Amino acid sequence: MVLIKIDSLSQNELEYIAQQEGIKDFDTLSREELIDELKEIYDDDYSESLSVTGENVNKRYVAGLSAYRGDVNEELPSLPGVEKLPELYPETAIHVLNKNASWLYCYWSIAPGDLESYDLKFGSYELYLNVNVTGKDKSEKYDILIGRDDVEWNISVPLVNGECRVSLVLQTKEKRYLLAMSESVPLVYCYWLNNPIDKIYDEALFRHYVAPLTNRDGYIIPSDIVEEIVDKVKNEVEK
Repeated sequence: MVLIKIDSLSQNELEYIAQQEGIKDFDTLSREELIDELKEIYDDDYSESLSVTGENVNKRYVAGLSAYRGDVNEELPSLPGVEKLPELYPETAIHVLNKNASWLYCYWSIAPGDLESYDLKFGSYELYLNVNVTGKDKSEKYDILIGRDDVEWNISVPLVNGECRVSLVLQTKEKRYLLAMSESVPLVYCYWLNNPIDKIYDEALFRHYVAPLTNRDGYIIPSDIVEEIVDKVKNEVEK
């Protein structure tokens, strides 16, 4: 569910939402009038939801702006200026993005024509992601078996100062074929793992670094890198 600030929407976007909400003569209303009409609808929705759930949460406009109220059997119309993404791409390629210090996000596509040619040429084969991590002090390479319908994967990486490249490969009983290779992405280097103790004595700086790693209740979000940092800090303190 996406929180949308209604005052930031354009005239076209407001008219689109007003049309979905069944506001009469929406195309004759000014931007300010559209905002007032929609706010009245979503304020009512929010009040009804609050009276039912009893939750004290700030979710104004959320349900109305992110939920479709028309016939669920009908195809949803697109927002103004938004194009529908294709289900398949006409190229075989692979891409990798950093999620955080411990994880990479990998996505790929295999052109339908390429899949057909693989089926005709090889018959039986398997697809793999070959992960190649190159670090200053540690390097490793390993395979991840994927299905032919898979298009994305989250990859756990070691905490090293280096880079990672992922290849899409096809494996038959006799041979291995490279289908596509990603660009190298730098792995996130964690200063704390090498120099954790000096930050403890600067409370303001410590809070600055820890705040993004905690939830609204102040508890640390589960993370391999956070656990490793905490363990190292404890060891330093106990020395």
